[in-house]
Amino acid sequence: MRPSILLAIALFVFPVALAKASPLDKIALKVIDSQVEAPAAGEQCRGTFTVKNIGPAFRIPPDVCGTSHTVSLYDQQGILLFRNHGGWGPGMSAGGTVSLRWNTRSNHLGETSEPAFLIPAPGRYRLEIVLAIGPKRKPVLDVHSEWFVVKGKKKRNSH
Repeated sequence: MRPSILLAIALFVFPVALAKASPLDKIALKVIDSQVEAPAAGEQCRGTFTVKNIGPAFRIPPDVCGTSHTVSLYDQQGILLFRNHGGWGPGMSAGGTVSLRWNTRSNHLGETSEPAFLIPAPGRYRLEIVLAIGPKRKPVLDVHSEWFVVKGKKKRNSH
């Protein structure tokens, strides 16, 4: 083989191999617990979830966008009603966990944060939590989904 062809192959293959060897590729996160405080219709919703690092310890370099989560709520027909994003620190130990809270105070469905999202009516709703890395929230590391039920409006005590 001619040296120029070998050089061309080396220039193509080695950067691809190095790019695939990124320590970020080994990050493995999982939602291991979640709770929804199911409100009554017409109220805000809130909840908590725990993320566990099921892979090796990692630290994300300062020039890379870190770990993130997206919390979404869908109605029974699968229509997206609420979405919010957040993140947490630059790394986790192997087997480490972090507990996170969410609420529907600001809805990020549009270009800007919209007013608080209130559960529109009694019924079944689906919570979806997506764990990811980076500004475009890719790659996706885990997707957790569960249903919860919202009852009618709470009765107020009258004296």
